[in-house]
Amino acid sequence: MQLRKIGTALVGAVLTSATLMGGALAADLGTFPAPFATDDGVQSTIVVGSGGSVQDVIGAINIGAALAQVGGTVAGGAAATTTATGVEADDVALGGAVNTQFATALKDNDVAGLLDTKVSWNDEDVDVEETITIDTGLEIGASVTADEDFGSEVVMITTAKDAVVYRFIVDDSDFNRSLVSDDEPLDITVLGKNLKITGITEAGVVEVSEGLETAMTMDTTVEVGGKTLEVTAIGDDTVAFKVGAETEFIGDTETSEVGNSGIKVRVDNILYTDEAATRQVLVTVGTDITSDVSDGDSMELFGEPEDEDDAVWTWVVDVSGADSTFTLGAAHSQKFDNDDEAYVALGDSIALPNDYAFVELTELTETDMGTYEMSFDDGIDFKLNAAGVSNAGAVDDETVIVFKSEDSEDGFKIGTEETDTIYVSDNQTAGLAFVNDDGDIQQVAVETFNITYEDSVYVVNVNSSVYGNVTITEPVTGNIINVLATTSFDRIGALEAEISSGDVTYDGANMAGKEDDVRTIYGTILVDVENNGDADVVVIEVPADEVKATVTVSGTGSTVTTAAAVEGGYTPAALPATGIAKLDSDAEAAKTGNLILVGGPAVNSIVAELAAAGKTRTAEEWRTETDGVRDYADSALVQAVDDAFTTGKTALVVAGYGADDTGNAAYVLQNYAKFADQLAGKAEVTVTGTTTDAVQ
Repeated sequence: MQLRKIGTALVGAVLTSATLMGGALAADLGTFPAPFATDDGVQSTIVVGSGGSVQDVIGAINIGAALAQVGGTVAGGAAATTTATGVEADDVALGGAVNTQFATALKDNDVAGLLDTKVSWNDEDVDVEETITIDTGLEIGASVTADEDFGSEVVMITTAKDAVVYRFIVDDSDFNRSLVSDDEPLDITVLGKNLKITGITEAGVVEVSEGLETAMTMDTTVEVGGKTLEVTAIGDDTVAFKVGAETEFIGDTETSEVGNSGIKVRVDNILYTDEAATRQVLVTVGTDITSDVSDGDSMELFGEPEDEDDAVWTWVVDVSGADSTFTLGAAHSQKFDNDDEAYVALGDSIALPNDYAFVELTELTETDMGTYEMSFDDGIDFKLNAAGVSNAGAVDDETVIVFKSEDSEDGFKIGTEETDTIYVSDNQTAGLAFVNDDGDIQQVAVETFNITYEDSVYVVNVNSSVYGNVTITEPVTGNIINVLATTSFDRIGALEAEISSGDVTYDGANMAGKEDDVRTIYGTILVDVENNGDADVVVIEVPADEVKATVTVSGTGSTVTTAAAVEGGYTPAALPATGIAKLDSDAEAAKTGNLILVGGPAVNSIVAELAAAGKTRTAEEWRTETDGVRDYADSALVQAVDDAFTTGKTALVVAGYGADDTGNAAYVLQNYAKFADQLAGKAEVTVTGTTTDAVQ
């Protein structure tokens, strides 16, 4: 399971260059997305290695999404688009349950790679299908609803077991699970792994063959558990096997240990001929040739620990239906819902066993934020009355609460006026005032006003119960940020230079002790409430619209395509003639243009060519060790190579030691604006660590 703690935000990380090939390269990552995308659209081909993982495909999707946003749209045109096929994606409210948007089981027509087919059993073709269900317990976490240590970050958490369940379902009138046996095994592919089921009991115990199936002839040998198994004689219904000095005669369809060797053999079939040299026997061999699994057992066959309490994935076995049905699957079996344990960070995913599918926290629907500050001041002169006429000094030297928009000149709307600054006087008769277009402070006869940032409109009331008691009501949720000011309007709460419990609340919950930022379910960020509050300041960041989290479920067949923007009724010549995304096996012609190569030389043949030419790290170099430790473990490389295959064209290598590391590198490119200063002037950077907070 790919789970990652958030830690420090990526934007605060340090990227350093490291020259790989002995000389400085002219390429500059600081110009990204150029030359791969310009005002004329996408000018490159994304190439994914045929041997890569689904994570590589997800990384390509995220990079393609970033490129597709370059250039924008004009009237009469169409925006560039990135289309992921074979995935199921939806937006989930912060603090919300993911299954509110994924209410039904996902099937092959939802997630590419899931099976809906037939398998042969007992000379019959029986119907089988795979499904993925998002159930209760998978949630989008925000610090106001989950662990406060999440701060302003949005994460995906599991608050209950079985939040994600995979099922392989057999349901066919020609099938009878009670008849599954060594003679009539059920051969199926579960989570991409071939399994031979040799027994299913009504108590829900499934016998799975896990030995090595092989054909042997006279005097051939097989290595099993460090020992040599030899066939010494093949009869028409019995075979002689030898391990060391021990010999065992095993009949057709029988299973036995060879002496006390610890090696077990099952004779599956005997091909007996008159010529001894042509006789063959089909056997299954191993130290254990079968294992029994039941519902809730650890999935040891897929690498999980023996103790189911420690396993992330446990078996699902369902024999509750008619004999014509049978379900075998996997259930996510751990709760990960706080900062001391694992959880899914933005851009990361829950990986099903064998990396068969991914449930990813892909992106936020809104990241544009405006900053607003509430503070206190005195000596403020209200120059004009509500009619715009001079107060002639009658309303001077006011003690006030100050509301300031840091990012917009029109961040507030008060009555019919728009402004970036509002004052609330401690003299209720003087009331409220705003800074008008001439820069003068003008009174207005209202007690409420709006925070307006793009599509977000908050209602601020300065007299909700007591004059000076400030409530800020979020749109959509209706939840209230409440700030208690003193009646003298000189500070927050009763204590000087110290915020107390209840001085700042959200939806009735105390925020005063929060040292980290707090993210609300609308997406508002309360910034460092405790330290700001001690300075008698409240700072909030307001999103341009309600923030939701996009959750994507992808499978082994997921793909990504990008369409360039159409400007003024015509399509710019932005796409290579051969398309935007290809497998390395189909990308030979694309080498004449700019390339974004996802995956290292072990999985991407185009990267392997660059490595062979000495232009990037080789597979052997990726595996170098120092004192028994892999030098590049838990790291990824982002490297721009000028004149990679064609003069004047650049290849961008996005490769990691593992699939997660490649995803980290893709995240940096997807969010290139955050890293502009750190990428500038560098031809290559290394992203290190298993967490997205460690970037060098």
